[in-house]
Amino acid sequence: MEADMAEIVVRDARARHASEKPGDFAAGE
Repeated sequence: MEADMAEIVVRDARARHASEKPGDFAAGE
């Protein structure tokens, strides 16, 4: 369960980062 929660947190963090700085996020990928 901990792994699932961590994955959800990571996805949420990435989604927020993409929304705040789409250009920087794209460059990071």
